[in-house]
Amino acid sequence: SAFGSGDQSQQTVTPAPVPEPTAPNASQGETRLSGEEVPEPALLADAHVQAIRGESYTWRDRYVVVRTGENTSSRSVTRRRARVETETTYTYWTNRWQTTTRNPFRFYGEYSEYATERARYARYVESGVLVHERFPPRAAATRIGGMAKSSIRRYLAVENSSARPVQIQGDGYYELTGTGYAGPDDSTVRNYSVEALVSHDGFIISLSASFVRVRNYQRKEVTYEYEYDRVGFTTVDRPTWVEDHWQSTDNETATP
Repeated sequence: SAFGSGDQSQQTVTPAPVPEPTAPNASQGETRLSGEEVPEPALLADAHVQAIRGESYTWRDRYVVVRTGENTSSRSVTRRRARVETETTYTYWTNRWQTTTRNPFRFYGEYSEYATERARYARYVESGVLVHERFPPRAAATRIGGMAKSSIRRYLAVENSSARPVQIQGDGYYELTGTGYAGPDDSTVRNYSVEALVSHDGFIISLSASFVRVRNYQRKEVTYEYEYDRVGFTTVDRPTWVEDHWQSTDNETATP
């Protein structure tokens, strides 16, 4: 894994017979998978959000784009990380940078957020100025789960898909594979492939996709991946920058 040594990334996936889930009702957090049929991405995404609601976890993703044209090339990387302790307490961080043939390195910025039941505290740089803001509280299943939900809906939209039962340390999962992009503007996408690891309750533990898009003499190679780890064991500490900027927030409330 490109993210480092998370607990899940060190586990071995082996084929094994796994009983079918008892119900396919995604609204209740369950999905039915088999070698012949994989639910629609929207159902998988909804089941995933339902499965992670109320859980503690660490989530990471990475989006890499390599562009090549007639006389130029570039590589951009966007990373996101979230640590969720409860539905009201979590941290979120993201940054983006790019290298090009003309500019060895360009940093586009960084955004940090800390959430409590009272408010969400944010820090970022805008036009060279360090900015602190406070926003209304938002549940982790919506704020963080929504990011994974969007990725599931986008990258699991495929023409051909299959699922096979596997075991990880004695627990049953399904390994989803797909080819042939079936999303918007699919005529420019080539060599599309995606893999995902899904638990019986719909929790999509990891997802990775890669493809090539060719348009107007420009070739774009894209790789995307996310993974969860420390599920049930993640805790969150109040960042020092929150303490430094907001000396006392106990009596403060968020502003719309």
